[in-house]
Amino acid sequence: MTDNWKVLEELERSEEPCLLATIIHVDGSAYRKVGSSMLVKASGGRVGMLSGGCVEQDVAARTEEMLRSGRSVTFNYNTRSSDDPIGDFGSGCEGRIHVLLEPIGDALRRQLTKIKEWLVRGVSVAWVRRLDAHRTVVEHRFLPEWEFHSAGLDESPLNGCRYDGSWGSEVFVQVLSPKPRLLILGAGEDARPLAAMASQVGFAVTVADWRQALCCREHFPSAERLVIGFPADISSQIRLGEDDYAVVMTHHYEHDKQLLEWLLDRSLRYVGVLGPRHRTERLLAGQPLPEAVHSPVGLPIGAAGPDEIAVSIVAELIRMRRAGASSQPDKPPTILKRLVQAGATR
Repeated sequence: MTDNWKVLEELERSEEPCLLATIIHVDGSAYRKVGSSMLVKASGGRVGMLSGGCVEQDVAARTEEMLRSGRSVTFNYNTRSSDDPIGDFGSGCEGRIHVLLEPIGDALRRQLTKIKEWLVRGVSVAWVRRLDAHRTVVEHRFLPEWEFHSAGLDESPLNGCRYDGSWGSEVFVQVLSPKPRLLILGAGEDARPLAAMASQVGFAVTVADWRQALCCREHFPSAERLVIGFPADISSQIRLGEDDYAVVMTHHYEHDKQLLEWLLDRSLRYVGVLGPRHRTERLLAGQPLPEAVHSPVGLPIGAAGPDEIAVSIVAELIRMRRAGASSQPDKPPTILKRLVQAGATR
């Protein structure tokens, strides 16, 4: 999802002609999963990745011709080692990836900008492409979650290609979701690398602290929001939900205690507390640590110093995020029929 966000942000920033490359199917194993995207600009700039580099080079070489034609096309790339030089990239991944190449015209750019607006507001979007027999896109539809929920879908329908009788052709469904939100409570020096790394891997970061001299844009340029205030003020300014993540690291015992009590009332997906476990137990007045509380915070990699500790925390955040995604059951192909019946917006 990180690359998809970067693609949307680049499309919003630049009006330069672009080619969007998206993995729509994988046979065997591959470097990236279905739904991964890369944007290639007419000037040669790229955003995102599809493989270890070989596929990217081939897509880039086709960009000028694709932009000139204005038509989409699907190419198959063989990453297995073989004697066939055509389409053989021999990377050793032992798979074949099907990549859809789409020139971004004005109409599609406007639609993708609208998708980003929905995502920023916390709304998931199902993007459906109808494909013809040659896997050329003949129609785009977009379904915000308030419409696909009414069709009996949740936020995580299975990405991928399916044949659907109601459309009379193959369709590719790609679900784009909002960034997971991370609240960092404490703006000390050790919070800076954590905010930077978490933002880099796709978290929407909010930093909160009562010290305005520390909680500033100069120290946290990648944070999407900065909140100034003591614990009582912070709790009144920030809304949290069960899918959100938080790390408590103010280095102030009483503030940590108040903040932890507030967080535990909201049943977040992840709550990390910096410091040794016995300190966290004292913060909880000797009560057993709830399952959502991670203390000491981060994976046990022997981290020392702010940068390494940030690496351990971000690694744990990624593990929690991936565990949540993998726990979603696959949806049956009938979701596509119900999706179309829901009246997807054009």
